[in-house]
Amino acid sequence: DILYAPDYVVNSGGLIHASAEYYKTPANIMHEQLKNIYRSTLDIFERARKENLPTSEVADMIAREKISRS
Repeated sequence: DILYAPDYVVNSGGLIHASAEYYKTPANIMHEQLKNIYRSTLDIFERARKENLPTSEVADMIAREKISRS
C-alpha cells in the first residue's frame, strides 16, 4: 500500500525554483507552477489506478505525451 512518485516529478520543484531565480520569474507565477506538481502527482496516481499501471510508467507516458506536443 505504498504509492511511488517518480523522482523527476517530486524533484521538479527544485528546478522550478532555480529557473524562477535565474529568469526573475515573479513569485506568484513560481508558486502556481509549484502547485502544479501536487496536481500532476495526483493525476499520475489516478491514471495509474484506472489503467492498472505502475506510477513510473504513467509518469513516463505523460512526459512523452507532453514532449510530443511541444
